Amino acid sequence: MNKDDLLYKYFSNSLTLKETQTFNELLEQDAAFKAQFEFEKNLKSAIKETESRKLKARLKEVEQDLANTTIKPGKTRFNYQMFAVAASIVVFLGWFGYNTLFGLNYNRLYQDNYKTYPNTVYSITRGDANNSLERAAFVAYEAEDYKQAVATFKEIEQTNKASYISFYMGQTYLELENLEAAKTMFEKVIETEKDFVPEAHWYLALTYLKLKNKTQAKVQLNTLVNTYTYNKEKALEILDRLD
Repeated sequence: MNKDDLLYKYFSNSLTLKETQTFNELLEQDAAFKAQFEFEKNLKSAIKETESRKLKARLKEVEQDLANTTIKPGKTRFNYQMFAVAASIVVFLGWFGYNTLFGLNYNRLYQDNYKTYPNTVYSITRGDANNSLERAAFVAYEAEDYKQAVATFKEIEQTNKASYISFYMGQTYLELENLEAAKTMFEKVIETEKDFVPEAHWYLALTYLKLKNKTQAKVQLNTLVNTYTYNKEKALEILDRLD
């Protein structure tokens, strides 16, 4: 697939997961592609703002026309009212449809920014004779067996309260799309004020995006931007999209 097709599919929200990966790689590695993407994104934002103003102005005009029109009694009144209601609905649907088409796509924003956090805690090597629960949990995590991973992390959590256990449990819950459980784990990491706190803010923000909670997503992203350096540029980009 050529780059123009990738851009078209991005803005029409129809990229597959594999195409999304290719798209993100091009953004990181191809300066010309990134420049074209930024140009088209800014152009669409400008068009959206202009059209939004026009649609709002048109709706106000219709409302004003209705307010200033003298309606005759009887059957004519009924027919006119029906027409007036229909006209208002048409204008409203134009406004609503436009915002639905060009509005914020939370799932796309999540997919564009989510990457499974790698295992940076436990080094797994061939021939390792250690049969600990911790090793079993991270072996399952790296093998993308997230149900087994979360079950083992739960066992570990009973005796080991280290923040990284909660963080990786949050990761496994995200992969399993158990968003409320993931949110709880990331909040627990942040409360400890120890390891993985910046990362927890980032993934908690993504969790809120998945939950379509714009307000709380912005809270986490602003905390990340103002306090830490982890994924700061990406956080700023998302905040720009959310405004």
